[in-house]
Amino acid sequence: MKERIRAAFAGVKDDGLAERQTGKANSKMGNALEALEMFQIILEFARKRLPTGTFFTARILETGDEDMVKVPEHTEIELNLYAEYRDKLEAMEKLLEDGARGAALMAGCRAEIRRGLS
Repeated sequence: MKERIRAAFAGVKDDGLAERQTGKANSKMGNALEALEMFQIILEFARKRLPTGTFFTARILETGDEDMVKVPEHTEIELNLYAEYRDKLEAMEKLLEDGARGAALMAGCRAEIRRGLS
């Protein structure tokens, strides 16, 4: 069985002054690229906890870092999940969705999970 999900991270809109990177701003939270990077670390740890007979592939769709001065506001990653049985696929989906929400929480962003993409 195969399932495709996307995790999109939305951070704060930056004015390009890079105040949050220099430490002059009140908050350094909301960097969507940091959320994506944390999620990639979570994915590597998740590989060890996957049920037997399951695996996934990941492809980054958007990094939001075209402007080196602004803090990335939007990033997105697509995951293809593979499993022998529906219950294992659902367990893997839950694990990865929780990981995406945790990464967003750590970076001060929002995570949007979309399932069942073709």
